Amino acid sequence: MRQTGRHCAIAAAVLAAILAAPKGAAGEGVRLWEDLESVNAALANAEGLGPGQLDSLFGRALDLAFGAELSAEVDSLVMEAFHSGEWAPLDSLAEAAAPAVRIRAMGESVNMGVNAGAFLAAAEPGTAAYQFFDLASDGFYVGEASFHRVGSAELPVWMERTGSSARASADPQKAAEWLAIWRQLLPRLEGSLAEVAESTVSGLEDVVAADRPPSGAH
Repeated sequence: MRQTGRHCAIAAAVLAAILAAPKGAAGEGVRLWEDLESVNAALANAEGLGPGQLDSLFGRALDLAFGAELSAEVDSLVMEAFHSGEWAPLDSLAEAAAPAVRIRAMGESVNMGVNAGAFLAAAEPGTAAYQFFDLASDGFYVGEASFHRVGSAELPVWMERTGSSARASADPQKAAEWLAIWRQLLPRLEGSLAEVAESTVSGLEDVVAADRPPSGAH
């Protein structure tokens, strides 16, 4: 799959904005773009990717989506947009980051995360990696216990918005159903996939435990 003319135009627009930034920031921005482009280019030619390479690619996407550079770039563009009313630069960055990383502006909040669906399309059906990305397409967590965060730009299927785009609540019953499925898959995973599955199991356990009455309660 080759890059389209539109994708090249987006790249040019993003690079132009980056190069207009102060020298140090421009250098970091160029590296960020190059890293995003590299991950997306590998996904576009996924036919030759082995399980280990796909795992490594997913790990790189996680590092980019939750790294300081992308967060700072998005924060800067959001601040500019609120002052100028011009959201095109943020939209251009979102298009440049896709499909591996999704950036979604939702009212007063901007959600970022890894697009598991893009990796599902690159995985071999019937493998543990394919099952992982199939599950993760419906939601997953990243991070250590007590510091879990949603790993995708969209809410998991066991969560829903509560009035504000920045607030959400979890359904313990749905969480319990997904917890059982993730627990069953976890022993078959390795590397970045296993780390994310462990975080997801832990996060779902927290959701389910929060709905249980305290020990000894009547």
